[in-house]
Amino acid sequence: MRYSECMNYEPLFINFNQQFIEQVEAEAGDQNRVTSSFTQGLEWINNPSVPLSSIYLNPNDSNFSALQFLAEVTKVRPATPVFILDELQDMSAKNFASLSEKFKIKGVLKNQKDLSASLKHLQIPLPESIRSLGKRSTKASEYPGYLALPILDFIYSKNFSANVFVEDTTKSLRFFAMEGSEVDLEYLSYLAKRTAWLYIEESSVENRMASFKLVDSAYLDPAYLSPSWRTAETFYRAKSLLNKIKGSGIAQPLVQETYTVFQDLFQLTLQFTQDLNLKNLVEQARRSDRAIHSVILSVLLCKQLKYEKTGVVENLGVASLLQDVSLYHSPYGNISEINPANAVTEIKNYYLEHPN
Repeated sequence: MRYSECMNYEPLFINFNQQFIEQVEAEAGDQNRVTSSFTQGLEWINNPSVPLSSIYLNPNDSNFSALQFLAEVTKVRPATPVFILDELQDMSAKNFASLSEKFKIKGVLKNQKDLSASLKHLQIPLPESIRSLGKRSTKASEYPGYLALPILDFIYSKNFSANVFVEDTTKSLRFFAMEGSEVDLEYLSYLAKRTAWLYIEESSVENRMASFKLVDSAYLDPAYLSPSWRTAETFYRAKSLLNKIKGSGIAQPLVQETYTVFQDLFQLTLQFTQDLNLKNLVEQARRSDRAIHSVILSVLLCKQLKYEKTGVVENLGVASLLQDVSLYHSPYGNISEINPANAVTEIKNYYLEHPN
């Protein structure tokens, strides 16, 4: 049975792994939302008419910050269940406990069997009263301090992620369900016969946003994110810096930011000691950006050769990070991505001399 035959809500999958995307498309049918891009995922999330039953994301992509993505989900769809795709299986129980507490993450999927089990409940046909609610939409709450959310956003959650309230016949809000209590589809179906909306306290979203800021400022703390996620976040910040330099050149504020980014890259490498983790680190760097890949290899080489002088490591690391800086604003424009073998003589000569 395809999910589109029994539901009007679709799971959203975000994963840069093309093999995973093909697997989901085969299992979940044509109506699922599958993308390799966090940006595309945010477009669907921010479109109030797009029905999403749940969100599954692989955070190990350095093209975007998974932390920023989760913050946006919290603001616009705080009731939609979110799951982490842990393809490298390096997320610890401690990591998940932190994510569950601070971000209300519902679960971690480590393999294909986990995915199939997680998707199974989406095959259950919805009661007529819920299906008749029609298209998802949003509305401004009439109650100060409370957010109005569609009942549809709650139907695929096993537990409520916040205290929930409902409007009674006197046009007042009454308590409906406690945070953490089980979502009863039959009861929601009964409720849907008279209203399409539930309410949560704005403070619950504000508290989660505060948690995001806390983790965002200390994301390299192993208690919060898995090794591969910390790596992706660090590489994303490094790539963002390089994009700023490509756009505006070297300015004084960017000089300090360059050293800050390098210190994060350096600290990241210190957290990896096992061969498998180091292999994953280098592979993520290779997939991310040539300059970032060079930084990681430079720092690892310094560690291997016992270069412990901070100045040596910093100079080599920053030089690696900025190796193409003179190519971003050359007399011929940004030529950092060209193949010099295919360039005309003038550009090729400039390219070959750029280290000077």
